[in-house]
Amino acid sequence: MNAPPRPLDDAARALRRFVRALHARLGTAGFAGTALFAAAVAVFAYAPTVLREAEALQERADRARAQLAQLGSDLARQPDSAQQLARFRAWFPTADRANADLRAVFAAAAKHGVQLPRGEYTVSRDEDATRLARLEVVLPVKERYGAIKAFVGEVLNAAAHASVSELRIERSDGSPHANAAAPLEARVKLTFFYREP
Repeated sequence: MNAPPRPLDDAARALRRFVRALHARLGTAGFAGTALFAAAVAVFAYAPTVLREAEALQERADRARAQLAQLGSDLARQPDSAQQLARFRAWFPTADRANADLRAVFAAAAKHGVQLPRGEYTVSRDEDATRLARLEVVLPVKERYGAIKAFVGEVLNAAAHASVSELRIERSDGSPHANAAAPLEARVKLTFFYREP
């Protein structure tokens, strides 16, 4: 029993018959010319699409080249870690500024009515790569809160290379009630950073 013919087989047979008939009618040279003409029409029909795709690829390649060039330029401008460390260290003043900083501390205290009867002063050096020296100043203070706050604020505004390492405040009478006029016992620890030559 024969299987029924499939439509695809029928189409393939019909195409083969058409190609044989065309070849018989035009001859080998005519058939080749017709095939070349059909290929040229197909190329001409798809040329704009191929051209658009080629232009899009060229644009993407140009953008990628520009991004690579920008990245290379950015990397060339970024300093290495040694340069960054040198720039960081250069921001700090040298240690010969310490006396002027201490004078500024005493001037700020006098300006805000803060008495500095005594203090502890310690110089130390960081052993890390920054090679910064530290002057630590510990000042016991007995004064109103507003005066202490203004004094510390003025010191920090005058010396950007200073920090408050510790600020401990207690009521001198041990009373839990707030009294703005009552003096407070405070311990202020300031640290000044300097670069070493």
